[in-house]
Amino acid sequence: MRIRVKGVYEKRKSLADGRTAVYHYHRKSGARVKAAPGTVAFLQEVERLNGGRPSVVAVPNSVKDLFRRYRASGHFRNLAARTRSEYIRALDEIEPMIGGFQVKDVRRRHVTMIRDKLSADRPAWANAVVRVLSAALTFAWKDLEWIETSPCQKMALPKGGDGQVPLSEAEIERFREAEPYGTRARLGFEIMLGSACRIDDGTHVETDALRGDVISIISGKTGAMTVSLATDHLRAAFDAWDAVNLAKGTPLGRYALGGRNGKPLNRRTLTADMEAAYVNAGFPPEKRTHALRYTAATRLLEAGFGIEDIQEVTGHAMAAMAWKYCRKKRAASRTVAVFNRFDRAQVLHP
Repeated sequence: MRIRVKGVYEKRKSLADGRTAVYHYHRKSGARVKAAPGTVAFLQEVERLNGGRPSVVAVPNSVKDLFRRYRASGHFRNLAARTRSEYIRALDEIEPMIGGFQVKDVRRRHVTMIRDKLSADRPAWANAVVRVLSAALTFAWKDLEWIETSPCQKMALPKGGDGQVPLSEAEIERFREAEPYGTRARLGFEIMLGSACRIDDGTHVETDALRGDVISIISGKTGAMTVSLATDHLRAAFDAWDAVNLAKGTPLGRYALGGRNGKPLNRRTLTADMEAAYVNAGFPPEKRTHALRYTAATRLLEAGFGIEDIQEVTGHAMAAMAWKYCRKKRAASRTVAVFNRFDRAQVLHP
């Protein structure tokens, strides 16, 4: 199997039995790359010799060439903006590992090695990366006809847990006490709790929407539109934030949470503000912004909303997680009632 990696060259040597041996050398260090070409170990060894990631050449029908073609395809362009961003991030992570492989030489074991390498620290991200690689290899199979089938076909991915734990009502109140009205973090918290949106979509909520009656949000990930009304806490948080900015001589522009030159606030800025607020409120690491969507779905389910209605607001995954959480909570309530009956009987009849 031949692969092309910058900084690596081949040497061919005729053997006594008439065969020709091919050896690979790292140009800068002169060291021989001992791993077999076409394996993940080969690229990892080059990565070590380079002191960083290997630079893979996009030769025809290589994985890098496939990624280039996939990103230019209609399949990719039709993805929602947020999804495209996540796909690009995943493709950039995979490329140094197997970008020099010919697509026809990629095997299921290579995909498994990528998944296992990433899953040690980031299991959910490892599964996401495999799904993106599967989409690219399916494109190579069905659209480009470079391969007869995808090595990712029917590949089982590790199942996740039950998802994040929603915030309790006591935790919501604790956050509100620790983070008063008039801060960006408080406004972000109320936007995402009150509308069940993702943090990227929260940065796109417009000032005029909060000054009016209806908040319309189009998800950057799915393209779905949700409509909500400002809660009392959200309206109070916005009014205080608006007043603070007016007092500083920096009135709000198009987007309620801020931004420059007519652009929404960078999500990293909002994440940093909210992270500091969570720490100040004494939240554990697993209780963070994305849990607010789960919390909103759980609140709606406990208030009697149907799964279909919740899906309209939060999406299928969050509705399913809320249902699972509430089912377990109801089971726990029945269990404690039984235990209490036994305990009371022991008190009455020691």
